[in-house]
Amino acid sequence: MPLAILLLLGAACEAPREAPAPRRPEVVLARVQMRSFRGERLVAVGWAESLTYARASSDVEAEQASLRMPRRFGPGPRAPGDVGGVEIRAPVVDGNLATQQLEGRGGVHARTASGVTGFTERARFDGPTMVASGADPVMVRGPQYVLDAHGFTFRTVEDDFEFGGPVHSGVGGKLR
Repeated sequence: MPLAILLLLGAACEAPREAPAPRRPEVVLARVQMRSFRGERLVAVGWAESLTYARASSDVEAEQASLRMPRRFGPGPRAPGDVGGVEIRAPVVDGNLATQQLEGRGGVHARTASGVTGFTERARFDGPTMVASGADPVMVRGPQYVLDAHGFTFRTVEDDFEFGGPVHSGVGGKLR
């Protein structure tokens, strides 16, 4: 009988299991270039040093990413390859291709064709509505003005910015 008890106890006591290793992404791409279209119209051109993609969830993560969007999305002809507008860079971009939601983090920088620059720590982009937004402080610098605010919304289709308060601005490069 004591042998049977020892065998039962031995079978019940297993060696501790190791935690499963982190799951590797299904696809890893290096030096990625992409073009995004809405119908026939080119709406964005992007680059990333690396991109990971999970097929099952459509989740993506890009490192050292840059996205350039044209100035306007309205009707009318545009010269081939004309993407002007605004360029946005971030060290890390997470998102989901199925929902077309992206979030840049680690310091998001923007620069328009006219030289206006912006910076925020984190920003989101909603693909279906083409709206970028952020709740973190944002700094905007233009040729003759500066603006600091607590958050922003940028409606790319309308080329419309809205800043959350308090907003501090100045002319000639100095905040007031």
